[in-house]
Amino acid sequence: MYTLLSRQVAVQQLRLLSYRWFSKAPKISRPPPKLPTTPSNTPHPPKDPPDEGYAPFSMDHESFVAPPFMNPAAFRQFSSTDEKLGPGASKSEPYKNPEYFAYHRFSFTEMQNQALELRNDRRSAGGVQAVPEEEEEEEEDSGTDVETLQKLVEECEAQIKQQAQDIEEAKRKAAEEEERRKAQEEECRKAQRAAKKAAKEKAKREKLEQEEAERKAMEECLRKAKEEEKRKAEEKALKKAMEECLKKEQEAKLKAEEEAEKKFIEECLQNLRLEAKKKAERRAKRRAERKRKEDERKMKEQNCEAVEHKEEKCDAQNKKEDKCDEQEKPPNSNDD
Repeated sequence: MYTLLSRQVAVQQLRLLSYRWFSKAPKISRPPPKLPTTPSNTPHPPKDPPDEGYAPFSMDHESFVAPPFMNPAAFRQFSSTDEKLGPGASKSEPYKNPEYFAYHRFSFTEMQNQALELRNDRRSAGGVQAVPEEEEEEEEDSGTDVETLQKLVEECEAQIKQQAQDIEEAKRKAAEEEERRKAQEEECRKAQRAAKKAAKEKAKREKLEQEEAERKAMEECLRKAKEEEKRKAEEKALKKAMEECLKKEQEAKLKAEEEAEKKFIEECLQNLRLEAKKKAERRAKRRAERKRKEDERKMKEQNCEAVEHKEEKCDAQNKKEDKCDEQEKPPNSNDD
């Protein structure tokens, strides 16, 4: 029952899926897009210049300033100086390149021609850009009177005198500095001589100490060599004595082992003899026991045979007696 229901449910689901897959769905009608009714830039200026007679002398606009070397004909004609060039196009707005909306179709050609003219001018000037010369202003010389000149002379003499005093002071200081330097050099030379002498004495003393140390080291080496030889000789003698002791110990050990082995063999042989003797005794006892038992068995058999023979004799005799009794008994007689 459950299987039938599950099959029916599966068939129904397959029908629904096939209807969804293979049936044509109705088309959804969408409204047309809404377009703006007003232009973004009104009134719209002409993008291209006129075919003839377009040669402006300047370009004025609030959004940007054109370079001075650029031909104004490279820009289109504006309706006013505050014309909106493009959406958000200004130096103070998000799009910082308002010049893009100021060009026309022939702007590239105009700028190319202007660049060629600038190049030709540069070549004709020897590769140097012409710079206008600036006029220098001439200053008028103001006259000086005699008193001012005298004051200037006095000031100059005072300065010269002061300079002479400064020179003398500098010479005196230089002489004192030279004497001080010479004294320092002399002291340095004395110190150097003393240091050299001390260094020589120190080197000589160090050399003597080194020679003494080398001599002591040599003596120590010789002493150590002798001690080493003596120690080696002692070690050799000790080693020889130890080898002899070990040899004797090994010989004694081998001898003791041989004696112990011989003794052990003798004990083993003695034990084997005793064991064999005991085995022989046990074997003899078992034989005697078996013989005794055999004799007893034979005696019993003989007794049994004698008893049987006697019984047979008794039976035969009884039968014989019974037969005799039957013969002696009268016929038709009743027993009381």
